[in-house]
Formats: sequence, C-alpha cells, structure tokens
Amino acid sequence: MKEKTLEKKENRENPLIYIDQRETSSRIGEELERKGAEVKKKQLEVGDYIASDRVAIERKTYKDLIDSIIDKRLFEQAENLKEEFEKPIIIIEGIKKTRRNIHPNAIKGALASIAIDYEIPILNTTDKQETASLIQRIAHREQIKQKRNNRVKGKRTPLMLSEQQLHLVQSLPGVGPELAKALLKKFKNIKNLVNASKSQMKDVEGIGEKKTRKIRKVLNEEWKEKE
Repeated sequence: MKEKTLEKKENRENPLIYIDQRETSSRIGEELERKGAEVKKKQLEVGDYIASDRVAIERKTYKDLIDSIIDKRLFEQAENLKEEFEKPIIIIEGIKKTRRNIHPNAIKGALASIAIDYEIPILNTTDKQETASLIQRIAHREQIKQKRNNRVKGKRTPLMLSEQQLHLVQSLPGVGPELAKALLKKFKNIKNLVNASKSQMKDVEGIGEKKTRKIRKVLNEEWKEKE
C-alpha cells in the first residue's frame, strides 16, 4: 500500500496532529493549538484525527454514535480504521442520553462488537476540552516519547504482490513485519514456507521452538468449521 508522508521531522518538541476538514466546526483544533500541538487540516480518508503513523482517532458525540449504529455506518468506519491503521481509537464524547428509538442493549452490543471483534479501544470524554486533552496526550506519547512520525495515508491503492505476501505471512502467530521479511527471504515464496520442515524454520533468526510449533500448527492442521 502506497503512503504519502506529509510530515517527517526529527526531534519535534510538540506533536503534529492532522484533523479532518469536516471536524473544523468542533473547535477541537483550536483547543489542540492552545495546548501546544501543531494542527494541520486535511481531507482524511479514514478517521477524524491522526496522531501518528499508526494511530487514527474517530471522534463521536453520543448523538453521532447513535446515528451511526442505526445506519450501520459505525461498523464500516471501524473496518476502515482497522484496515488502515495499526492502533485505531474511537472517542465517544458527551453525556449518554438520546431521544432516538434505540434500545440500550443495542448500543452496548455495538460497542462490545467494536471492542472485541474489531479490537478497537473505546475512550469516553465529557466535553471538547477533555477530548482535545486526550488527543494531545496520545499524539505527544506517540511522537515525542515513542519518536514516531506522523503521516496521512493517501487514497487506497491495490496492494502490490510483495505487500500481499507480507500481509499473509504477518498473519501467522507471533510474526511481525521484520520476521515476515526474514521468512520470505529465506523460503522465497509462501509455498516453500508452508512446506518447510521444523528444523528449516528454526534456522530463521527470531523463530524459536515455541513459535515454530504455533506456526506449523496453523499451517498444517485440518480446518474445522465452528459450530
């Protein structure tokens, strides 16, 4: 997936936060600037705020949350966040009340699905000021403490074959980006990896007995449909 890096500075003292142009009316950008953050408004493909190359934040008022549950938009947004960012976050801002005809259990079920099925943390804030403080702290932690860059991803383009292969290998237990590259360099293609012996796999730096066993179990055991 091609990504366009719009900002890359070393030794940044204050975090850079990208804000979707549609969030301008919320005035959270002004709050962020008052807290020392550098703010840039962009038309974002995914999320309302981007705090680093791996963290995107979707902000919803409680009314927005209810509306997005009713029209099913919430799950589409969650899927897009998870697909594009390693660590997406959803912030729900405001008091939990609504006049819409929706059962409280439907709200709880939707939030449970986001947290469990999509593995996206849900954070609550009381108002815009608290939301801005939380976003600023997340961006500060990512960029200043963790020394990560911030970048906006461009429009989605089809994955190159090499990227598809990396994504597939990274889905194996305990395999991250660097280990996936090492495995593909060693075995040249996924077919060879699947057919590799236990000793061949252990020759790759970073794969021990336990990890080898887990990977081979995923690759070799017969699939059984969950009843």
